Amino acid sequence: MAITRPGIGKASSSHKSRGELLQEVAQLEWRAAKLNQRSTLLQSALDAMQDGLAVFDANLQLVGWNRLFLELVDLPTTTVEAGISALDLTRHYGRRGFYGAVDTEAHAREIFESLSAAHRPKRSQLQLPDGRTVEIRRSNLADGGYLSVYSDITDTTRIQQALAEQTGRLERVEGLLTNAIDSLPDGFQLFDSNDRLLLVNKAYLENQPDGVAPAPLGVRFADILEERVRSGVVLQAEGDPEGYIDDRLEAHRRANGEPMEQQLSDGRWMEIREQRTHVGGIVQFRRDISARKRTEEELARHRERLEELVEERSRELKEAQQELVRSERLAAIGQLTGTVSHELRNPLGTIRSSFAIVGSHLQTTHGPVARALERIERNIDRCVTIIDELLAYTRVRDIHLEAVAVDDWLTDQIVDEDVPHTISVVLDCQSGATLLMDRERLRRAILNLLQNAWQAFTESEHECAQPTVAISTRLEDQYLTLSIADNGPGIPEDIRERIFDPLFSTKSFGVGLGLPLVRQIVDQHGGEITVDTALGEGTTITLRLPLSREQAPGSLAED
Repeated sequence: MAITRPGIGKASSSHKSRGELLQEVAQLEWRAAKLNQRSTLLQSALDAMQDGLAVFDANLQLVGWNRLFLELVDLPTTTVEAGISALDLTRHYGRRGFYGAVDTEAHAREIFESLSAAHRPKRSQLQLPDGRTVEIRRSNLADGGYLSVYSDITDTTRIQQALAEQTGRLERVEGLLTNAIDSLPDGFQLFDSNDRLLLVNKAYLENQPDGVAPAPLGVRFADILEERVRSGVVLQAEGDPEGYIDDRLEAHRRANGEPMEQQLSDGRWMEIREQRTHVGGIVQFRRDISARKRTEEELARHRERLEELVEERSRELKEAQQELVRSERLAAIGQLTGTVSHELRNPLGTIRSSFAIVGSHLQTTHGPVARALERIERNIDRCVTIIDELLAYTRVRDIHLEAVAVDDWLTDQIVDEDVPHTISVVLDCQSGATLLMDRERLRRAILNLLQNAWQAFTESEHECAQPTVAISTRLEDQYLTLSIADNGPGIPEDIRERIFDPLFSTKSFGVGLGLPLVRQIVDQHGGEITVDTALGEGTTITLRLPLSREQAPGSLAED
C-alpha cells in the first residue's frame, strides 16, 4: 500500500467538498509541524552558538534571538516575548548601566537614531556591570533590518590591554635604552645573528672620518670592513689589505672582548671591543684613544730620554769614578814622585858625574867597554826622563797662553826632532791659524805622540813597506784640528779603553804617562782628543783645540 504525502490539490469546481477541505487542513497541519520542528532545531542551533544573536526587522523591532543574547544583555524573557524595539532595548542597556554614567534617555535616542540612519555603525561595545565587555557587530539585511552578533570580548580585551601595556613598557624601556646608548661616550654598533648592522649610536656616527659616510643599517659586517679598507680608512690595512681583512674577520668571529687598536686615515686611534650576545649577535664598542696614544708616545719619548739621561749620568758617574781613581792614583803618584825624584836625582847626578870621569880616563871609543858606557849613559837618560814625566804629570803647572802661528811652529818642531831614518814624515799644515797656546806644554804633547808613533813601528812585528807618519792641521768652526796619523799596527781592541789611564803601558820601558800627559795638556787648553785605530791599518790621533780665549780654561792649579 503506497503512502502519499498530504498535498493541496486544485478544486475541480469553485466549491470544495468537505473531504477536500479536510485534506487541505491536514496538509497545513503537516507543514506547520515541519516548520515547528525546523524552528525548534534552528533555535537549538542558535542557542548553542558561542555568541549572542539578535535580529531586527525594518521597523527596528526584535524578531529573533538566542539564549546567550538574553544572558549577555540581561533581558527578561517576558519582555522579549511581547517584542521590543531597538529604542526600548537601548533604554534597557542604559538602565543596566551598560553605557556608564550618561543621560539614559538622550543617549538611547542618539543610538536609536544612528541605527535608523542609512549607515548604521558596524561595531559598538557594552561595558557590563560585572566588568565584562561585549562587542556588537551589525550586518544589514535585505528587508531593511539588521543582524546583531553579541560577543564577550572580555578576555580578548584584557589580553589586548595587557599587550598594549607591555608594548608601552617595552617602548619606554627601548626608549630609555636608546637614550642610554646614545649617551654613551663610546661608539656603539649592534649586529644581529646574521651579522647585519641593527643599531648604531650618536657617538659612532660622529666619530666617522671626514668624508666617510656611516654604513647603512642592514649591511653585513664583512661588507662594511671591505668598503672601509678599500677606501683607505684603516691605515693598518695598507700594504696587505687581504691579510688585514682575514685577520679582522677572524677576530670579529671570536668576539671575546679582547681590545683591538685601529688607526684611521685622519690619524686618530680607536680601541675596539666586540662581545657576542646571548641571542647570537655581536655588540661592538669603539673608543677614541688618540689622547691615550699621544700620552703613551710622550711617555715613551720621556722613557727613552730618561734612559738616555740614566745612561749619560751612569757614564758621567763612571767617568767621575774613574777620574776619582785617577785623582787618587795621581795623588799617590805625586807623593811618591816627590820622594822618589828627590832620592833618585842625587844618586843619578853622582852616577852621571862619576861616569863622565870614568869615561874620560878610559879614553876608548870601541869594543865592549865603549858599548857598555853607551848603555849606561842611555839608561841614565831614561831614568831622568821617567822622573821628568812623573813630575810633569803630577805637578801640573799653570799654562801661559800666547798667540802662535800654529803651522810654522809645528813645522819647526818636526824639523828639530830626531826622526828615525826608517820613518817618513809628511807635513800638511794648511790651517793658517793663530792659536792661543802654551808653547812648551803643547810641544811636550806633540813629541809624546810622535814618539808613540815611532815606537809603534820599531817595537811591533807589523810589516810595512814604508812606515809613514802624517801630520796635518785644519780649521773647523773656530777650532784647530791637528792630526797625527801612522800606518802602523794599530791599537788592539782589548787595550783601547785604557790607553789614557795613568801608569798603563804595553812597552818594555816607561811608566805609562805619555798619553795621559797629552790628554792633560789638551784639557788645559780647553780641547779634546780622539783616537781612530784599526788593526793592521794604523792609528790617527786628533787634537781639537779652540782658537778663542773664552774657550780655553786658562790654567790649572798646581797640586
